[in-house]
Amino acid sequence: MYDNRSKIILFVVLGIGFLFFLRLMYVQVVDTEYKQFAEDNALRKQIIIPPRGLIFDRKGKLIVNNETIYDVMVIPGKVREDFDTSAFCKLLDVDKAIFIEDFKKAKEYSNYRGSAIIRQISREDYGRLQERLFDYKGFYVESRTARTYPNAAGAHILGYLGEVNDKDIKDAEDAYYRIGDYQGKSGLEKKYENELRGVKGFKNILVDVLNRKHRGNTLHGHKPHL
Repeated sequence: MYDNRSKIILFVVLGIGFLFFLRLMYVQVVDTEYKQFAEDNALRKQIIIPPRGLIFDRKGKLIVNNETIYDVMVIPGKVREDFDTSAFCKLLDVDKAIFIEDFKKAKEYSNYRGSAIIRQISREDYGRLQERLFDYKGFYVESRTARTYPNAAGAHILGYLGEVNDKDIKDAEDAYYRIGDYQGKSGLEKKYENELRGVKGFKNILVDVLNRKHRGNTLHGHKPHL
């Protein structure tokens, strides 16, 4: 009698296991719903560049400020093969040959990491691109700040910013910089670079096949003052 019960229990366990196996095979091989969901939705890590620290004189007067500008970013590995380069360049009024060369550089840098491909677009271009972004998978817009000088004086003391190159990234004391970032190249901007650059944050964004954002978890960076 006990042998019969053992056989029944064994058959039940094996039967349940077989059903789970069939269901797993169906989900992974036959049913395309989950595969399509994975293809149509992707988690994108977006770096948040903090506004660069403001600079005041000894009397507390602001002498270096920031303004928001927009860079068009690209993840080459996510760009469609039928991507209409001409239409994209026409939309943002950029030279096609230069765009193709910059896209090639972005792909050489990383096929699956974001790179700035068009820098400092206007608010008007930003608005037009946002309306059509669903047509251009793999592209997104990242905001950052550029320096403004309320008083046109002391430029040689204050210094200026410049885009980092491969040598700057390699020589940096930490892994803060990436292609497309800016750093102080002279004057106070260079001397107090580590203090002025702030701390980067990041945002995990779920985007669908139309490049539309669903939701995101954010860790903000912060900026200092000088």
